[in-house]
Amino acid sequence: MSEQINQIQKLFKVNLSSIPDSEFYEQGEPIIAGGNEVRTFSKMFIEEEDFEFGLFDCIDVKTFKGLPNKNIIFNNESIVFGDFEFQQIEKLINKLCQIYGNDNLGNGKYSYDDKDAIEFGYLSRHWSENKNPAMLSFDEESGLSLTIWITE
Repeated sequence: MSEQINQIQKLFKVNLSSIPDSEFYEQGEPIIAGGNEVRTFSKMFIEEEDFEFGLFDCIDVKTFKGLPNKNIIFNNESIVFGDFEFQQIEKLINKLCQIYGNDNLGNGKYSYDDKDAIEFGYLSRHWSENKNPAMLSFDEESGLSLTIWITE
């Protein structure tokens, strides 16, 4: 695993290199996308103390037949932002900036603009100019998600 993935791994309890494992269940039948067979596996958390990074109550993993690549999507569709959630988002954005550098728009660490964006109902931060891209987004309909594309 690359140093970048090792740094990302430190943010989460789940072992990114070994998921999906037996704690994940497959969602439906595999689909064909871009000529690849894609399977989706999920794991849900009930108790808030089990949430990944204190924010995410679900992990989806998309695997690609014959490829080592996978997409890991941390979700919380019903998140309600209070002081704790804002503190966690600040920590997460700052950690992602330490790992990836500034996002695609040149934004660095967490700022009041991020808080304002969340309060307005839409946040989007992308780090796609890297080997293992990441995207953090929030909107009122879909909730909060962090997607990491493992491309090794």
